[in-house]
Amino acid sequence: DLILLSLLGLTMLRAIAEPTFKIRQSPVNMPLFLLCLSVFIGMGTAVLKHGIGFSHTTYEARILLYYSIFFAVVNLIQTRAQLTRLVYGVFGIGILTAILIILQTISVPSFFQPEPSLSASEVVRRAFHPGFTSILMTIMAFVCLLGERHTPLNEGLLWLTLLVLGSSILLSLGRNIILSVSLTLLVLLLIVGGRQRVRLMQSFFVLVA
Repeated sequence: DLILLSLLGLTMLRAIAEPTFKIRQSPVNMPLFLLCLSVFIGMGTAVLKHGIGFSHTTYEARILLYYSIFFAVVNLIQTRAQLTRLVYGVFGIGILTAILIILQTISVPSFFQPEPSLSASEVVRRAFHPGFTSILMTIMAFVCLLGERHTPLNEGLLWLTLLVLGSSILLSLGRNIILSVSLTLLVLLLIVGGRQRVRLMQSFFVLVA
């Protein structure tokens, strides 16, 4: 959240202070701005008219407001090298988060985080981690890379990483996440064809297995 606010603040500051800096126009700008505005209006309505505590409105609002990172990415990234560092940075965060979730699950829970923050039963213990979104983003990107004829990364390494990411999902959250990922892959199968479809099916079976 702090990184997002800092990037958005930097974008606004540069737009005000630098005469040569201009906000890039995009067909997404206005719909996304209206979405963010509606989120703030909804939060205000919930707090002022319905007596809902402000802290109870922030969780869902934060998820929707994360889309505002679009403005920072589009306006602050100027070169291909910056874009590459951003993409690989997200990959790194997703892989590190997946590894931590796996270690957290198979190790002593209290070593990583307090016991009350874990959902436990007699058979299965699932760990919850705030960086889970980066895992989903990395999975989607890696599955798309596997669907390409030529990938910039080693294919074996992609398969191994995808297995680690898929394992972290199984060990961390409910099966609704797995269902969502599976439906996404099915949509991809309908879009692509030929050899790309075969490669995507392989990725799908790895995740399901």
